[in-house]
Amino acid sequence: MSSAFAGSIGLLLQFALFALAYLLLARSRGHARALLYGAVVAVYGYALTLAFGLLFGIPWAVTNAVLLLLVGLSFLSRRVRKGVANGWGEFAGAARTGWGAIVIVGLIAAFHVAIGVVKPELSVDGELYHGPVLALLVQSGNLWGWNALNEYVFYSDLTMVGGVNLASFTGEARFDDALQIPHLVVLMLAINFALKSRFPRAWMRVGLAALIVSAPVIWMQPRILYVDLAYGTALVTCIFLVVLTKRFGAVDILVAATAAAAVLATKPTGILTSVLLIAALAAVVIWRRMAQGARFWRTFGIAALTIGVPSLAALSFYIRNFVSFSNPVYPVKVSMGPIQFPGIVDLSVFTSGERGTGLFDIQRIGSFLDGMASGVLHGMTKPDYDPRAGGFGHVPAFVLAVVAAILLAQLVLFLVRRRRGSAAPARGQWLAQAAIAGLSVLILVMQPSTFDARYVIGPTVGLLVAMLMTTVITTPRIVDVLAVSLAMLLATGQIVWNERNVYPGVSALLQMRSFDSGWQPDTPGNPWGTPDYLAWLPSSDEGCVSIAVQTAGGLTPVGLTEQSLLATLPYSLYGDALCNTVVPIEFDENGGAREGGTQRSALPTADFAVLYESDAAAWSEVLPGGADCWIEVGAVEASPSYPVAAVVVRNICD
Repeated sequence: MSSAFAGSIGLLLQFALFALAYLLLARSRGHARALLYGAVVAVYGYALTLAFGLLFGIPWAVTNAVLLLLVGLSFLSRRVRKGVANGWGEFAGAARTGWGAIVIVGLIAAFHVAIGVVKPELSVDGELYHGPVLALLVQSGNLWGWNALNEYVFYSDLTMVGGVNLASFTGEARFDDALQIPHLVVLMLAINFALKSRFPRAWMRVGLAALIVSAPVIWMQPRILYVDLAYGTALVTCIFLVVLTKRFGAVDILVAATAAAAVLATKPTGILTSVLLIAALAAVVIWRRMAQGARFWRTFGIAALTIGVPSLAALSFYIRNFVSFSNPVYPVKVSMGPIQFPGIVDLSVFTSGERGTGLFDIQRIGSFLDGMASGVLHGMTKPDYDPRAGGFGHVPAFVLAVVAAILLAQLVLFLVRRRRGSAAPARGQWLAQAAIAGLSVLILVMQPSTFDARYVIGPTVGLLVAMLMTTVITTPRIVDVLAVSLAMLLATGQIVWNERNVYPGVSALLQMRSFDSGWQPDTPGNPWGTPDYLAWLPSSDEGCVSIAVQTAGGLTPVGLTEQSLLATLPYSLYGDALCNTVVPIEFDENGGAREGGTQRSALPTADFAVLYESDAAAWSEVLPGGADCWIEVGAVEASPSYPVAAVVVRNICD
């Protein structure tokens, strides 16, 4: 089965999962909740299922086919058919009244899809390890035996698992940089769900969601191979579901647990946060169900099963690492009392200095507030996809302005009505707001690097939504209409500013189109050309090749020590179809090659080798066949960022 066909099947499957979950739940859970449940199942639940299969060596293409078959077989059930029919009727009615919300979400998603078509991957971390992880998943079909040029590829990376369909369905890596677009949609649906009790009209809720996602750090995420939007979306979705669900059935627990498990599986820094979310979910489920008369042990059993299943799937990468390296969080070295896990980079690097001290540090709240204040007062001072402090720009101030305008109108109305003796009672959600804000703040205390906007997307969205839920009296519709109209106007202005000033916005992409080949980005799927130093790399039409790359050993306790371009940022070497085999080698007298921590000779089977220019002569003595079999076909010049030059040689012998 080709990866393009498997990817197409996978996209069809994800849409089917979303539609089936929504249609079956729309009548019993309401449209806003059902939409969010369907999105969580199709994005996070699907990815967790895929990862668990990969752990046992089941290729993602096989899992796609099996799951699609199961979805089809589910229609043999009369109950499913009846539920879908009822849900379709509910959807038709909701679409007629909620077309404005559909248009807003559709336009935002379509815009990012268009960007994904014309923009190659440009981020450093995407080229360093997220892209290679994606390529290894597409071509290997499991989590084992990976050829790693650096050990960062062993981080848990659920976003890349869930993105294999988008990265492969065209046969080339055209949408590899668009893997977080589904997560952007999930985030908007989560905000839509959280604001439902405050704003009854869907277009109002989605309009406010558009204001929040217009923040530069969020708006730029769906066009790069990062995972911060996926992580933050799973986090804040879980918070909303834990706080705003009053009756927990098995389905409700499972969906909330899936979001919490996705936090754990997306990146290792989510371990402690995921534990907190799962503990909060379990406590709230038991408390609410017992308050409604359920028996403790029955409630405990249901909670344990529905929370345990996605949590187990979330451990797939960690289990692989424990089996392979005796360390579930490899390459991070952990030494905490009796807990000793061997690794390369010490855990203290991530929990010290400006990142905060230890696992809990109240001073991280101050760092977070400083970062928010920087954006509000000075705007986005580092205008790119990795903005650090100030990455939310003026959006928090915009949200405050909208809330202040509504409260001011409510105050005036309250005084007028009071004089007439008809003041409406308060109908606020103070407890829900406090719970959302409290969980968000608690997560900030545990989150390293709270000054960096990328790492606090989830808690920040939680706090902004809690503010938007504020109300003191029943408000005439015209007040909310005007406030949301203001929010959408501010969102539009922010988006235009993003695209004109933030890299890689539309302005930067238009400039890139005019670059000659020497200045083109070197990542797969670049529609504008290939840089000169990659001219030797065969296209996907010419078939897949194997490439041996000389490295300095990958990751060390002080960080990545590679100093040549392609050894540091190897994503381009995997080719347009992400099917090239890329193997690290280190020079020794036997031409030894390092692959996933083992030693073997990769050169006899390699089609190309990328070697340090200074070592090229020494390599010629150990290359199989020597100068008779290997000819120089390219060169990678040194630069200030990558001071080690390299040469590319090709194996012309069978």
